[in-house]
Amino acid sequence: MNRLNRWVATDDWDRIKKTGVLRVLVAYSQSNFFIDKGEHRGFEYELLKGFPEFIQKTKKGGPGEFVLLFVPVPFEELLPALLEGKGDVAAAGLTITPVRLQKIAFTEPYLRNVDEVTIAAPNTPPPKALEDLQGREICVLPSSSFAEPHEAV
Repeated sequence: MNRLNRWVATDDWDRIKKTGVLRVLVAYSQSNFFIDKGEHRGFEYELLKGFPEFIQKTKKGGPGEFVLLFVPVPFEELLPALLEGKGDVAAAGLTITPVRLQKIAFTEPYLRNVDEVTIAAPNTPPPKALEDLQGREICVLPSSSFAEPHEAV
């Protein structure tokens, strides 16, 4: 049996109150979430580590004391795992899109006006304008917000 199966749930706050655990899906990386000498580190960890205390102070009817359980998954599995109930939140700088909003509740963005960057193959002139991409093959990660809108999330 998969070790995560015992944590699969979609009953949110009621389960968090009962178990005292908020499951945070994160993408393991050198900057967003990693473990260094047995300690959680990274951007997403730093953003979330004070969340239990914030909730306890500001939300009546929220869970009492609870801890964050960080669950590293590959980036492309973050949103599917969230929708399957394997986590309560996904923390990874995800882009809010109309397709994703149909299935997922987002917080207020913590980054705005993010510039997207194109990367060209070696010996290929980088595009200077959007028109320079016409007729060229463009590759994006399947889990990227730039993937076709027919994707699940």
